[in-house]
This record gives sequence, C-alpha cells and structure tokens, in this order.
Amino acid sequence: MELAESEWSALVCHPSAHAGAVRSIDAHARVGETGIGVFRYVLRAEISRVRVPPEKPALRAEGLWKHTCFEAFIKAPAAAAYYELNFAPSRQWAVYHFDAYRQGVSSPDFELSPELSVRRFADRLEVDAAVDLQD
Repeated sequence: MELAESEWSALVCHPSAHAGAVRSIDAHARVGETGIGVFRYVLRAEISRVRVPPEKPALRAEGLWKHTCFEAFIKAPAAAAYYELNFAPSRQWAVYHFDAYRQGVSSPDFELSPELSVRRFADRLEVDAAVDLQD
C-alpha cells in the first residue's frame, strides 16, 4: 500500500450548525504503509455553545449526526461505491457503505474499532481517529 497524506483542509460547517459558535474546522488525513488511516480534526469554536456529547464507551453507535461528529469518506479511484466513517467526541463511531453517492446505504458487518483520542479546550476540540483500513 502506498503512503497517502493530505494537506490540512478547511471544512465547511453543516448548515444547521449554531451560527457564530464555530470559527473553523480543519481536517487532515494520512494512510501509512501498514494500512492505518489517521484522521485528525480541529474544531475551533466557543465550545460551551457547541453540542459536544459526553464521553461514552468507545463503541459503534447510530445517530451520531444528532450532535457534533466528524466524518471521513473513503473510496477506490474510479469506483462509485464508498465508505463513510463517523467519529464522535464521545468516542463512539459508525461506518456505512454506499453503492453510489447517497444510494444503497448499508452498515457493514465488520468492526473497525478505531482508536479515538479526544482533547477538549475552551476554544477548540481536537479529535484523532486511527483506523485499520486493510479490510
């Protein structure tokens, strides 16, 4: 597997995000030779005004979009099918498979068991997710 790394990218907030609370969201992705993907997110905001879920056991969960969560989308070059990975500051996570853009969604029966690291500050939230992408 070849090494792939992104530059830091500035993301756009979801339209329903609380106006004025979030200043910026940045993301960075890296996939190493061992197939481990590391996704890093930095949310700069007045954190007291953002719906950040409390810490919970690091398990697969549904409905993470109802509060702050971060996403990664992975697909092979020229493929229509892709995976959506969700990582919440609660340390919960989800994975979905789509046959094409927003079509044919399913929840794959494998466990990613991402290693999530969450750091909370008054002015920012940092989330790192390390995932074995070999499957």
